[in-house]
Amino acid sequence: CDRQLEFELKDVHYDAEDISEGYRSKIEASKRDQVRKRSLTTALSSYYKDVSFRYQLGNKIKKINERLDKIKKDWDMVDRLKTTPKEGGKNPVHGEHVNRNEATHHIGVQLPTGRENDKKVLVEMLSSNDFCSKTEKGGASIISIVGKGGIGKTTLANMVFNEIEQQFGERRWWVCVSERPNHKDLVRQILREVCKSSGENTDCSLTDLCKQLLNELSK
Repeated sequence: CDRQLEFELKDVHYDAEDISEGYRSKIEASKRDQVRKRSLTTALSSYYKDVSFRYQLGNKIKKINERLDKIKKDWDMVDRLKTTPKEGGKNPVHGEHVNRNEATHHIGVQLPTGRENDKKVLVEMLSSNDFCSKTEKGGASIISIVGKGGIGKTTLANMVFNEIEQQFGERRWWVCVSERPNHKDLVRQILREVCKSSGENTDCSLTDLCKQLLNELSK
């Protein structure tokens, strides 16, 4: 979730740079116009254009500030969730290590607008006969959510994950996969989610971990 907020912050930064560059270009163009001799009609036309430009600039800056405020609120919410003591009284600061790059299905931030239709499509795909039959036969189906950073892919996945609770019950697990995952660590992480266990299985080989996982999934 931190990475998603970082991408959103970068998008705001790039948009702010574009606004600043556009403003500088407008100032330079105005200076060049002042050197030329202009008629009264041309001057009035330029005045109204400047008023319109200032109005548009004000709206863009207002939207930038609103996006920054939202990112700050979301970041504060995530920080509060991370500093909340875990079950058993463990404090994340002195107890379990918190991975700041790990996503969670309990995101706790405001859901993005305009994603209801996307969520509906994904839920229908997960509920389709083809998807269910392939899964029941021991196969694996993958549905990818593709897009640039910061558009809410993780949040959308979280919405779908919570939506399908009634259909899949407890046989659904949220696991964060890095860009270059370690296969053994990944299988161990999935196994922990499936077994609801905090055991590390550090002495097990990748083959043994896969056998344990298949055994748990077949129950």
